[in-house]
Amino acid sequence: MFGALLAAGCLAACGGNGLQRTSANVAICTALARVLQSRSSVQDLAGLAFESNAPVSRRLRQEIGQYVALAVDNPSSVDARQAANMAETDCASIQAPVAPGYG
Repeated sequence: MFGALLAAGCLAACGGNGLQRTSANVAICTALARVLQSRSSVQDLAGLAFESNAPVSRRLRQEIGQYVALAVDNPSSVDARQAANMAETDCASIQAPVAPGYG
C-alpha cells in the first residue's frame, strides 16, 4: 500500500513521462513556446539549451537542443517541427507553457 502511495506521489510531482516541474524546466519550456510563437529568436533558446548551467532535465535539454540544431537552418522543416512537438509534449506534461498548435 505504501509503495502505491509513493508511486502516485512521484507521478503527481513529475509529468507522466518522468519529467519534474522545476523552475529550470518551466523556463526553457517558456522560451521554446516563445520561439514557436515567433516572439523570440532560436538563438535565445540556444543559449538556454547549450550555454546555461540551469538544472534542466537531460531529456528536455536534448529535445530542445535537437530542435535548435534543426531550426537554425529551417525552422519550418518537418524534422524541426517533430523535434518541437516532442519537447512541447514533455512541456505540456509538466503544465509548462506551450505554443498553440503544438504538443
